[in-house]
Amino acid sequence: MKVKKVSVVIGRTGEIRNIDVKSDRLLNTMHIPYGAVLSVKDGQKVSKGDVICTWDPFNNVIVAETNGKIKFDAVIEGITYRDEADEQTGHREKVVIETKDKTKLATIIVHGKEEKKNTIYL
Repeated sequence: MKVKKVSVVIGRTGEIRNIDVKSDRLLNTMHIPYGAVLSVKDGQKVSKGDVICTWDPFNNVIVAETNGKIKFDAVIEGITYRDEADEQTGHREKVVIETKDKTKLATIIVHGKEEKKNTIYL
C-alpha cells in the first residue's frame, strides 16, 4: 500500500493570504483551522474555484506528532463511550463519556519506534 504524503495544519493561528501579484495588494485573509489538509504550497498561484484546504468542522482532530502504532485502552461501550446517531443525517459516532469508574479512563497509547509510549487521555 502506497502512503500519500499530505500537509496538515498543526498551528492554531494559521491563515492564508491571497495577494494580487500584479499590484502586490492583499485581497483577503482567511483563518485555516487546526487539522486542515492543505491542497496548495507556499507561494503557489491559485485561480478562482481552486481548493485551498479541506477539513471536517464537526470533528475534533488529533494529529500524531510521532510515528508508531496505536493501542486503545479502556474504550468500553456504555462505560467510557456511547454510540450516538444524528436523527437528521443518520450519521453515527462514538462519543467519549465521563465514567463513574475512575479506574477506567478512555486512552490512546502510541507505541513509538524507541519503545517509548505516549499516552493521550480522551
